[in-house]
Amino acid sequence: MTAVALAREGGGRAVDPSDILASVRSGEVVVVPQAMQRLGRHGEVVETTLSAIRAACGAAAADEIARRGLEQLHEVLQGIQLERAAHEIHTRLLLLYPRLMKAIGREILGLKRPFYVPYIATTRLFVPHQRDASGLEQFSLENSALLLNRYPVHRDSWFITPINALNIWIAIGRVTRENGLYFYPDMWGKDVTLAERDGRDFGTPLTFALESGDLALFDNRQMHATADNVAGPTRLALSGRICPEFPIAPRADALEVVSLWTPLIGTRFERFAGAATRLSWVYAFERLKRRATRALIAMERRTGAKPLRVVRQALRYRRADRPFGA
Repeated sequence: MTAVALAREGGGRAVDPSDILASVRSGEVVVVPQAMQRLGRHGEVVETTLSAIRAACGAAAADEIARRGLEQLHEVLQGIQLERAAHEIHTRLLLLYPRLMKAIGREILGLKRPFYVPYIATTRLFVPHQRDASGLEQFSLENSALLLNRYPVHRDSWFITPINALNIWIAIGRVTRENGLYFYPDMWGKDVTLAERDGRDFGTPLTFALESGDLALFDNRQMHATADNVAGPTRLALSGRICPEFPIAPRADALEVVSLWTPLIGTRFERFAGAATRLSWVYAFERLKRRATRALIAMERRTGAKPLRVVRQALRYRRADRPFGA
């Protein structure tokens, strides 16, 4: 299975399948052309998407989108239909998500040992907003996060995604340079927190196009952003995560994220696949610390005592304030 590590100047270098994981871990963005077709999953993903549109907006709309291509979804669906379609697509792809990530981990990354799939899947349905501005104005980011995919420069490790996760970005429809992801390779290896982001120069971005079924892989600590889709076609993609090792939560509340243990995915015991991380000593110990912290804060409020900073520091979750220095 061919793969390419991308370069800002265009093109890239060929990556041997056995070196994909190492390349991603070293800070490269790797694209695997027609990955979903080669895994035998592309038709399933596309048909699931069209079935979701059919259920949300009717057979006529789904058939017309199938005829025109998913990139022209915004030409067929308008207003509230876009929101209904986005949520139905997300709901149905979420059911496929664990098996898709397991297949990608084994067949593309070559992971032989059991690994983990953080249950953080997001459908990236991004319509060109200038062409339906009046229809999109009725949606709020809170109500239609699946539709308004506008993300400034960030690292996923700033939020709830495990620090040691790999991002798996599946192009369901064609993605252009203008409406795809922007990466900032100059920032690789440099510790920058969310609070330090404003006003920073991140360097020249790396952009690229993807065809339907292509796969982009990058490290969770990679600095990236999503550009406003102001002129291009609809962008439809599925974003997922894989942890080759035990997940490392970036902050205490991120320990609540369920990560599925792959040996149970696709079996009758899949409902228990998240127990491996929830029952770990790390999770149990940090959960006790969080309870102790809440009790300490409550005691300070009741008694009017000043914050017991030494005790709070001892109870603080410390795994990953600086993901490159952890």
